[in-house]
Amino acid sequence: MTDAMPILNQLNIVAKDFHATIEFYRRLGVNVTDASESADGIRHAKALLPNGFVLEFDNHALARTYNVAWRLSEGSS
Repeated sequence: MTDAMPILNQLNIVAKDFHATIEFYRRLGVNVTDASESADGIRHAKALLPNGFVLEFDNHALARTYNVAWRLSEGSS
């Protein structure tokens, strides 16, 4: 192992209120692409920041498709 620090280049945010989250970041001046929505309710959007950092937004329906822990925790709330 080296002492080099990892470089963060992407952050995924799972939003309970997808529309409000997108609007919040747009009001901050972040250029969020138009959010896509599929017939089964999956929503996704992203923003490429000037320094190359990628900010992605998913809704709960999308998080369930790629995160088994998310699916398991839904029944416990």
